[in-house]
Amino acid sequence: MSSQNPAGGSADKASIESGNDSVTESADDHAAEVTENSDLSAASTEAAVDSVVPMTDEDAVGTQVDDAAIEGTVARGSKGSLITILLLAVVAVGGGLFGITWLRDAPLREAAAALDEAEPDAEIALFKIEEFLLTEPENPQAMAIKARALVELQRNPREALRLFDIVKASNAAESHAWAKALMMEQQWASAAPLLKQVVAETPNNADAWYELTSCRVRMGNLKSALESAQRLGEFPEMKLRSYYLLASLYADMRESEKAEDYFARILDEVSSTSDETLEGDKLLKALDEALLVVTAYQFYLDYGRTLLEVGKPEAAIRQIAVGIEAERTVNGMPSPESCVLMGNAAEQYGNMDGAIRFWDQAVQIDPRNQPARELLANAALKKGDAKQALEWIKPMEPMGRRLPYTTAYLFQRIYGFLGNQESAEKWQRIAGERREYEKRQTALRRLMLDKPDSHGAKVVRAHYSFTTGNVAQAKMMFEQLNRDDPEDQFVRDCLASINDKERPFPSLDELPIDTQF
Repeated sequence: MSSQNPAGGSADKASIESGNDSVTESADDHAAEVTENSDLSAASTEAAVDSVVPMTDEDAVGTQVDDAAIEGTVARGSKGSLITILLLAVVAVGGGLFGITWLRDAPLREAAAALDEAEPDAEIALFKIEEFLLTEPENPQAMAIKARALVELQRNPREALRLFDIVKASNAAESHAWAKALMMEQQWASAAPLLKQVVAETPNNADAWYELTSCRVRMGNLKSALESAQRLGEFPEMKLRSYYLLASLYADMRESEKAEDYFARILDEVSSTSDETLEGDKLLKALDEALLVVTAYQFYLDYGRTLLEVGKPEAAIRQIAVGIEAERTVNGMPSPESCVLMGNAAEQYGNMDGAIRFWDQAVQIDPRNQPARELLANAALKKGDAKQALEWIKPMEPMGRRLPYTTAYLFQRIYGFLGNQESAEKWQRIAGERREYEKRQTALRRLMLDKPDSHGAKVVRAHYSFTTGNVAQAKMMFEQLNRDDPEDQFVRDCLASINDKERPFPSLDELPIDTQF
């Protein structure tokens, strides 16, 4: 651009000089005419001046001065012509610069347009923007577009996050993409505030409402998740997914009656959406298409589990049976968890033989399945067969204190029946420890439900992130907690362990829970 300005300036200068020459010649001619026409009065001369000056200012380029103008008028007109020409030259140069910039930024506009389509073409957007970045690698808009394209393609989320860390987000679309990249890296706590901002700016963004709900569920913030899941239900295309989320959330919160209601709504909605009443394979297919977030067989298993919770074993058996058959069709066999669930339903219904068959099938599928072995051992002990009971759970004995309270207590009872007092006392101690531990876990769950925004609830969520392998998110959460309360020794110990892998990570048993309520 700088190489064009001098050339343009020379041309303008030549034009101005040429114009001045012609104006001077015209002025001499007009002066002679004024001398010869002595009958002209001063008033008429002034009138001529008044009529000429405006025209000379507006039409300085490419026009001649009126023959009736006097020399003074011509001089003023000449000065006006020069200013106007200069102004027009500046406008021309500015227009040229604008045109060059407009052409240069064309790939930016095209890439952004490709991402903003109803069906985004992220491959095209990425191709165009990477070409642009070859010449302008630090262009913020281009970096943001590249990050959006990578997220849309579900490709290289860390690179997208690196770019967003540099340029931040300037609009809701960029904030949304940033949040998605964080979710791809399982950084739920970082994604949630961005998604909250997105739904505030674009309240009709159904996908953002769904993702916000998912983040809150992952963080264990169930009450907030309920709020966003209910808002999600206001979008017709998201209604059934909203129902499933609400059913699952209420089930986790031990509000089984509400969960049952939402599961029933899903079946009613799906089976009545067409002219015919859907059943069998057609209903399964319709559920798969409507829910998307979960398979049809998983829906039936979840529904059956909830029906068991509310004491409806017969209805539960019907739903679980459909789920197991659908699962067999998809996977070739049912999962051990499905078999355990059906066994539990049969037991609650009063069919103990049927229950044992399903629990045994679970062990055949997965010999390490602990719930099935514990249930079979309990069934054997009820029949007075302590030796058979011990055979069922003996493979679990090396796990010791990692076993749940119910299994530890079962070991205590079995060894007591067998007369092995030493082993019975050992497992009695372990059972006592596990019982206290599980009571503490229940209290922590209540803390997260009743006071989800409290410091203690946030500590528990951060601890959970670390113990489930999400170290990056845990570190970020503990750092924030440390800023909020620098005197919290438990938080400081957790943070020190994350930064120094040689230090053991503190157990939640060390959290002073009494101060959190």
